[in-house]
Amino acid sequence: MSSPAWRRHSVGDTKVPFCLQSCVKPLEYAVAVHELGTQHVHAYVDKEPSGLKFNKLSLNDEDKPHNPMVNAGAIVVSSLIKPCSNKAERFDHIMEYLKRTAGGEFVGFSNATFQSEKETGDRNYAIGYYLKEKRLCSIEVNCESASVMAATLANGGICPITEERVLSAEAVRNTLSLMHSCGMYDFSGQFAFHHHACLPIYSYQNKSVVNLMFAAYSGDISALRRFALSLVNMEERDYDARTALHIAAAEGHTDAVVFLTQVCKVNPHMKDRWGNTAVDDALQFGHSGVVAVLQEYHSAYADTAAEHPETEELQKTALDTVKVVV
Repeated sequence: MSSPAWRRHSVGDTKVPFCLQSCVKPLEYAVAVHELGTQHVHAYVDKEPSGLKFNKLSLNDEDKPHNPMVNAGAIVVSSLIKPCSNKAERFDHIMEYLKRTAGGEFVGFSNATFQSEKETGDRNYAIGYYLKEKRLCSIEVNCESASVMAATLANGGICPITEERVLSAEAVRNTLSLMHSCGMYDFSGQFAFHHHACLPIYSYQNKSVVNLMFAAYSGDISALRRFALSLVNMEERDYDARTALHIAAAEGHTDAVVFLTQVCKVNPHMKDRWGNTAVDDALQFGHSGVVAVLQEYHSAYADTAAEHPETEELQKTALDTVKVVV
């Protein structure tokens, strides 16, 4: 994970290469808009969700692909970039942009994947001889370089490693808008319906959630105490529905877990989008001390909730406790 402020966190096999596949589409579109402008690009491809499968043979009433995120739209966008150059030069041109968005970190190419796509791409042959552009799907990254690419988009087109402006603000704005409205293919409407509140504006509230999560990740008790005294909701969730308690438990920060439970009275039963509670995360990463604290708190929390069902009363009690500790 990489943030625009250049904070990084990685767990597991983050340097194992994998192919971008369709994740190259928004980056390809951003390059096209950066070089050619919005009006020129959208003279050839529309910007509306299609409600159809990503590889559907379909155009809109104006005989344009519905958007740049479906295969037909990606083919058209590819054809707009350096149209007078040969295939190798065009591929190298896109690769150069991707390497810049990744801040010079790993970006490669899988010939094995390319050959496989070449042999099985019958449907894409039918929509514009897609093989000519198919090499883009075979571009390789790893978790770390891909996270820097995402951070470059989140940072308005400026790579957080090199501080180089790789993409224009116009290109980034359009790309993020289309990723939100069309990027989940025929599930885009459902995605926008459930996640609209947290995406359009990087508000003070959203910033406080990020800061809260980083404080929990680093086990920073002083920062957690400041948030509690500032009336930040200590049960705020991130995109994966994880709370600060999930993060602290997963990282094995016993003191932070004690503060969040004993002082802030955070609900230990809250589940992330995978259905895991904080104690599940502690168990998964082998933090036995944290597991013991949370298991004891589970029983105490259930008893307290039964005696004091009013949420406001519990929160007021927790705030008073923080003031006493300070």
